[in-house]
Amino acid sequence: MAKKTTMTELRKMQAPDLEREITAKRMHLTKVHLGVELRQEKDTAKVRFERRELARLLTARRMLQPLVSARGDGKALKTSLKPATLSASDTPAKVAPKKRAPKAAAKSSTSKK
Repeated sequence: MAKKTTMTELRKMQAPDLEREITAKRMHLTKVHLGVELRQEKDTAKVRFERRELARLLTARRMLQPLVSARGDGKALKTSLKPATLSASDTPAKVAPKKRAPKAAAKSSTSKK
């Protein structure tokens, strides 16, 4: 199996190199998937590995792009690397479990004659 590319290596790559890698990985994933479907390739885990590698590449590409406002004004959003903190009002309320109806009495096994 191919060597797993780490995120630190991907973050160091320039955008054109990253795009080239994404294109090559998509082509390779298509070939591997087709090989598994046609039963020419027996290692089905390769598809999963290649999909994850492609996801890593796409994530690295997304990290290079500035975040743009959803309003469509083209302004980049200010982002904070601090995790969001939830207040007591933001947390979902606990829901009490539903009460079950009592089970019906079991029928007796004696037969009437």
